[in-house]
Amino acid sequence: MAKVHLTLTTLYTPASPQGSQFASNFKSVYGTAPEPFSNYAYDVAWIALLSILDAGTDNATALLPIVLVVSDHFFGSSGTPSYVLPSTGSQSIAYFAIDTEVLNGTSYVFNQIGLYDGATNQVTLNNP
Repeated sequence: MAKVHLTLTTLYTPASPQGSQFASNFKSVYGTAPEPFSNYAYDVAWIALLSILDAGTDNATALLPIVLVVSDHFFGSSGTPSYVLPSTGSQSIAYFAIDTEVLNGTSYVFNQIGLYDGATNQVTLNNP
């Protein structure tokens, strides 16, 4: 990847109180920082739980309209509003890091060279 200067996108979590608290709690329990996507999985679990509590059932047909309402009012550890677009099932706002692989001593690591901000639809590059 480094030889061909492969550039890729990964999920990015903007700073938020919820995200900071999630990372801190995760590290205190497991002794390491959370893996990528952990905060999204955590948010999804909360949305599911809150939807089941609201619906009083775990029946998927009954939950579908409730999940959309709960998601529309949920701001979780991913640092983004979790509203799901009914037409596509996608999150309404997304943030992505733009990464490339570089040699760091004797091993390769991903280096963030930019960000995509889904709220503004802007790409910012820094030292590509």
